[in-house]
Amino acid sequence: MPGNCVFNIYEDSQKRIWISTDKGIACFDNEAWKTFPETAGKIESGVRYSFLEDAKGNLWIYSTESSTGIVFYDNNAFILYNKSTGLSDNTVNSLFFDPIGRLWVLPENPKNGLSMFDGNRWNKYDVKIGTAVYDYPSVLFNGNALWFYSLTEGITLFDGEKMMKFDTSNGFPDNQIVGVCIDKDHKVWVAVKNAVAVYDNSKWVIYNTQNSKIPSEKITRIFQDVDELICISTGKTHAKFVNGQWEPYQLKKINKEDEILYFKEDGAGNLWYVTRNEFVLMKGGEEIHYAAIDEFQRDAYWFHLFPDGRIMLRLTLSYTADEVFYVFDKKEWTLQKMPKIADWKKGFIEQYTIDSHEVLWFASLYNGLKSFDGANWKLYKKSEGFFSDDIYSVIYDSKNRLWVGSKDNGLVIME
Repeated sequence: MPGNCVFNIYEDSQKRIWISTDKGIACFDNEAWKTFPETAGKIESGVRYSFLEDAKGNLWIYSTESSTGIVFYDNNAFILYNKSTGLSDNTVNSLFFDPIGRLWVLPENPKNGLSMFDGNRWNKYDVKIGTAVYDYPSVLFNGNALWFYSLTEGITLFDGEKMMKFDTSNGFPDNQIVGVCIDKDHKVWVAVKNAVAVYDNSKWVIYNTQNSKIPSEKITRIFQDVDELICISTGKTHAKFVNGQWEPYQLKKINKEDEILYFKEDGAGNLWYVTRNEFVLMKGGEEIHYAAIDEFQRDAYWFHLFPDGRIMLRLTLSYTADEVFYVFDKKEWTLQKMPKIADWKKGFIEQYTIDSHEVLWFASLYNGLKSFDGANWKLYKKSEGFFSDDIYSVIYDSKNRLWVGSKDNGLVIME
């Protein structure tokens, strides 16, 4: 291995394991490690790289920390692409493939436009899709079309040939996009603070409080439910678009001072609300309320459904930045605090993976490797024989092996 700090681990379609370390990249072909001295000047030291494989088995290597561009590997040679060879910017935020295999490169600064590789050449698009890293655009596919949207720059459509931007300068209701979803008829629904816009046959239809029953509070989310109905939510109200009109529903038992922060459907079509004070289950039109716990102030959310119907919710406490979990066992929610090596150490989760037994594995910087089987936590730490307390990366591969990368002591394979 080129270095003992393992930032990222990736398995390609040939079952090879690629790692990004503090001193370059390496590949394990299930027999031996291979390093790549020829990447000098293309792959920087001390930089955390990510890997993305295309349909032909080629590898694209990039990092938000690098200022040299992205690297292409065709299993024969490494090629560096930057501004001089086709990119809109040398500093890259993310890469993704669209449904027909085109590679899109979003720069770290979204003011600098977009780059697209069609398999033969690079195409640059000088369109402003965001203003800064904190206002980074999201992307949604609709057939061969792509939609880019952000908090301040409206929404932009790439129809396969050209870019079309929609914002307040050309009649769109707001530049601040809350969310976007696509219905079963391939219509694009866009939520802004106080309206919903639908793109159908090259024109927009706007729903607001003046021409519909859309809630008057600020819209916080839009999504399509299991019945394929478009839904929106505010801090107080939920509404569905049924038979051409909006039907609002307000939680009847919610405290006036309370606020809906998050909601998600489970596998049975029930709707779970997370408020500032409690969990609420909407099941067949019935509200079932579950008492919350005192520490229930949160910033971030992550939702996992176990095969037996249990639910796990991950939260970040706003006043301590600690990670906590709640588990629903079909009867009640219980707090499941992650074990720590030391209380004063923050349990920042770097990555997580799920094995074939539905055990969740969490890479935690400063606080070791953790696993959760739905009922019990297990902590792997250096004082009890584990190789490191500072875990950066974890993946579960196709051969049922767990790969764990550390900040300071290489990696281990757990079989």
